[in-house]
Amino acid sequence: MEALQGLEISFCFLEGCKADDRNLAQWGSIVSWYIISGRKNGVRASAKGSAALRKKNQMKIATSTVSCEGFGDSAAFESRFAAFKEALEKAKGEGVQLLCLPGGYFCAKPGAEFKKAKNRIVQEAKRTGIAVAVGIDYPQGKRKKFKKNKTPRSMRPSFAVTWNPQQRERSWRQRSMNSEDQWCVSEEDCRRPQTLTVSGRRIEILACGELFNERIRKSIIERHPRAVVDLSHRGQGLRADPSLKLLARQRMYTFCCTHANIKGAMKRAFAPGGHKKSTRKTDSLTTGKPRIEMKMWSQI
Repeated sequence: MEALQGLEISFCFLEGCKADDRNLAQWGSIVSWYIISGRKNGVRASAKGSAALRKKNQMKIATSTVSCEGFGDSAAFESRFAAFKEALEKAKGEGVQLLCLPGGYFCAKPGAEFKKAKNRIVQEAKRTGIAVAVGIDYPQGKRKKFKKNKTPRSMRPSFAVTWNPQQRERSWRQRSMNSEDQWCVSEEDCRRPQTLTVSGRRIEILACGELFNERIRKSIIERHPRAVVDLSHRGQGLRADPSLKLLARQRMYTFCCTHANIKGAMKRAFAPGGHKKSTRKTDSLTTGKPRIEMKMWSQI
């Protein structure tokens, strides 16, 4: 606006005077000054506005490592639920929009007990208004070896349960457990989106083992969500890193949640481009057992 006003004033003077070259040069300088001044102010205001808009639209995720007390035990549901509630309150205090807990964080028997467990998880998330992605398992006996070309759909014990304020509750059954059984899974299942939309960002949620399925990774790359969160059961050193990095190189954030008894366990993460952001730092910690160590990732 200032630049336009400057142009209008300057041309009014130019029309009313018989100026020589020096006068024209002088008025040309005035016009240029108005234009440059207006542009600078506009750029400054635009930059401030863009920064404020980016900050408003930013998302914060809390990923976690969890100690193993009660892991795989349906009788430990109440103690784990108490820690879950505490983690939600702490996440809410930190301005987190999505809390992620590892595979098998909860354990519940099939049927009414499992349904009740899912309902309690969702109701608590609704109470705090924070989106959640959490693993819940059936009690597991000894795992069986799967024969090639057979889909052991009914034998996969793990689920990813999610909720956010904009979507209804969703739960997805584990499609594959590792790279060995990935060919037991149908193409349709591999292409199934497991997407949670939070603050306008599409977040892909993976049950434990799905990260190692080549066709699942390919379908994620094709959909290109903003971030991928792997809900792993137990930490396996650097085993997840190559697959997390492979996805991150396709310009998305990748994270891993897991169980680990060691304090200050690694919170694995990669930024778009494949840049490793993993850290042992804990931003928030629950007080009881199990111990939930949370790392807050902002500007997602």
